[in-house]
Amino acid sequence: MRIYKFETSLDPCGTCGDGVFNATVSMPINSQIIKVESLLPRQITFWAMVDHDFIDGGPVASRDRYFKIYGTGRDFYLANEEGLLRYIDTVFDGPWPIAYVWHVFELEKKHG
Repeated sequence: MRIYKFETSLDPCGTCGDGVFNATVSMPINSQIIKVESLLPRQITFWAMVDHDFIDGGPVASRDRYFKIYGTGRDFYLANEEGLLRYIDTVFDGPWPIAYVWHVFELEKKHG
């Protein structure tokens, strides 16, 4: 196994209201997210464990993973018309005590 870093910017969710963001990250299949942080304003960084034999063996099969990021106090539902949300981590964006606090969920989209 190896740990890799994946970065993405926060994209406002146009229909979700203020303080709700979408993010899409392409990661190798079967990668496991172990940590999420904000290293730069409005940017989310994921660290994930990836099987290095799979990567070193040739082309890496990847898939897009979808995330919803909610500010503290924002409404959300764990199941909705898009799919199911699974909590990943809470992230502080900016210096304390004026930091934004984001709650990161992976969206497992409905098929069909």
